[in-house]
Amino acid sequence: GSYSYEWSDDGGSSWNTTNFAGNTFTTNTDGTYVFRVTDTTAPVACTALTNAVVVSPIQTPVITSVTPTDILCFGDTTGSLNVVIDTSFGLPPYTISVVETNTSTNYGAQTTGLPAGDYEVTITDSKGCVSLPFPVSISQPDAISYNINLVPITCDPLSGTNPGSITVENLTGGTAEYTYYLTGNNGYSAQYNTTAGGEDHTFSILEFGIYEVDVVDANGCSLVTTNIIASPPDDLDIDVSTLTADCVTGGTAIVTVSSAVGSGNYEFAILDSYLVPYSSSYQGPDVLGGDTATFTGLTPGITYTFVVHDMTTNCYYFETADAPINSPSGMTVSSLVPTNISCTGAADGSVTFDLDGFDPGATAVNWEIYNFQSNAPLTPAVSGTVPVNPPAGPITLSNLGPLDQGIYYVLLSEVGGAFNGCSIATGEFTISQSTNLLQVTAASPKTPPLAPPCFFYPQKS
Repeated sequence: GSYSYEWSDDGGSSWNTTNFAGNTFTTNTDGTYVFRVTDTTAPVACTALTNAVVVSPIQTPVITSVTPTDILCFGDTTGSLNVVIDTSFGLPPYTISVVETNTSTNYGAQTTGLPAGDYEVTITDSKGCVSLPFPVSISQPDAISYNINLVPITCDPLSGTNPGSITVENLTGGTAEYTYYLTGNNGYSAQYNTTAGGEDHTFSILEFGIYEVDVVDANGCSLVTTNIIASPPDDLDIDVSTLTADCVTGGTAIVTVSSAVGSGNYEFAILDSYLVPYSSSYQGPDVLGGDTATFTGLTPGITYTFVVHDMTTNCYYFETADAPINSPSGMTVSSLVPTNISCTGAADGSVTFDLDGFDPGATAVNWEIYNFQSNAPLTPAVSGTVPVNPPAGPITLSNLGPLDQGIYYVLLSEVGGAFNGCSIATGEFTISQSTNLLQVTAASPKTPPLAPPCFFYPQKS
């Protein structure tokens, strides 16, 4: 037969036919309902009543608490929110929604891997009811910042060369206490542990070299800067502008000592060691008693560091050229990306870059990695050959290494073509490793008769 459907929420005093889709009734109003179904088939209409059906009031889900885990290092995205839901309200399952209110970024149900910020957390139950927003903030320390006061190497006519110094000062940010690490490409290594929340400290008696300052706070957060200890900028003038006509003959550099700094009794050299006398091969000035020396036969593409010895005062002057020795080669390097050491002591750093501009007649490019500033090759050598033409376009040299911590460059030389033997060098790049060793503790929650498995809890490094 055919049927009609009615409902009443006043005990049958009045009946309504609204809110039906077929025999399905929907409502947003709580109450006690009775339904009447009528068989309208002729000749006699039959009617039946249902039992009372109770529709409960809307029950908004409730968040009991949201506990943030703050970020240890500025700029990290390691924050998290622990959301506790009162399951006596609303109907499971619940869906969490996380929104950062300053940027209106909606993180959805993500509660880990969050940046610092102000958040609102809501939950929605299976009926679509939404809780009141629960405000919570994830904080982070201020960024580590400090100044470096650099004192260059100077000459003392009475005692000879005065070493330089590096002072770490005006430290802010991070979490006290701190450790200042200083390492040099000349083998120098030292550290200082603060006791007063980041007081200034001077590392003195520093010889010529490139030094890396690493300030590490109590949470293992760090900020690294690179500094060069050399002679004052006006002590030496280095001219590498001479064009290199023949790569076999090599390039030219002209080094001049400022007449205001010394005695006029000089010898000149290319730095190849960080120990006195800093070079194994000195030469005199171009003119006896002069203050200028010309170096020839230099490898195109290399940026040389020069040392001048005042033989009267026993002072040494150091400076690295502002540019490499001129090269006829048209090779260019781009997209250089160093990969730092994975674990302290692993010595597995590498470098990747794109190379282009080699001569169409070249068949290959030789490459070798050198220590920057001293230009010393690595031992054992880290070198190789890559074919070119084909491919004719840019090529990628990937993961050249392995490399220990240090400052390096890659020398690239064309094989064949119009510029056979001509070379260029990449810019210098730094391979770093974590100053902090990874620390691991092991604990067994109990000791049963048989040996239990161990649970490892890694600490931040």
